[in-house]
Amino acid sequence: MAKSRSSSGSGTDALEEALDEVYLGNFEGFVTRRNELAKLLRAQGSGEAAERVRALKKPSRVAWAVNQLSARDAALRDGLLDAGAALRRAHERLVGGEAGSADLRAIGEQERAAVGAALDALGVLASDAGVNLSPAALERARQTLHAVTLDEGVRRDFERGRLSSEHEATGLGGFALGAAPPVRKGGGKRSSGGKDRERLAARRRAEELEAAEAEAEARELERSHRNAEEKVEAARRSAEEAQRDLKLATAALSEAESAASAARGRVDGLRERGS
Repeated sequence: MAKSRSSSGSGTDALEEALDEVYLGNFEGFVTRRNELAKLLRAQGSGEAAERVRALKKPSRVAWAVNQLSARDAALRDGLLDAGAALRRAHERLVGGEAGSADLRAIGEQERAAVGAALDALGVLASDAGVNLSPAALERARQTLHAVTLDEGVRRDFERGRLSSEHEATGLGGFALGAAPPVRKGGGKRSSGGKDRERLAARRRAEELEAAEAEAEARELERSHRNAEEKVEAARRSAEEAQRDLKLATAALSEAESAASAARGRVDGLRERGS
């Protein structure tokens, strides 16, 4: 069942609904559905739209399964998107010095939990539809789901159920800021220059995050150091106060002993005179 769309009756909405059926039908029938839609559009006089539809690439098994999850499990889809938004905000706060690395790790755990839940459901959806995903394919699906949370373009295609390729989440410690180029089957390779630019951009993002994490950890260590110094200073003041109290108590005890001794002397003198 395709995702519901606003029923404004416009040609764009009708085409999007038709594309939902193309992308979200059974895996093997994609090409047939695509060609039939292109033929219908051409018959309706929409030659340009027909050409665009005819050029659509059949999704890989993994991309098809991720599209199924997006369309058929709104709770997990929205949970994944929310976790990605929280992780991106944590990145921004970390880079801006407003959060610590512990905050980022906690948000990262939530993102990984959302990805894990989505992956489990994705496997079930694919199996129920007669598409078995190997362990290697499921790992590629996991990487693609991570890319959904971190990369704007991948996320947009996921929300629309229009992924055609698999993606790899790259970065430091599972906290990637972007996604690598999609895995392409067969031809259509990107130029080496384009790949180099993407790798350089990913490396810069990774270095930026690494520097932000190091700075956050340094701030946390500095705060811990200050707290330790404050505790030492408080303990020192307490010790000095205790020392002063001890001196005062010792002096008071000495005075009391002297007074008691003098009192005993007077008592003894009175006894002697009385005898």
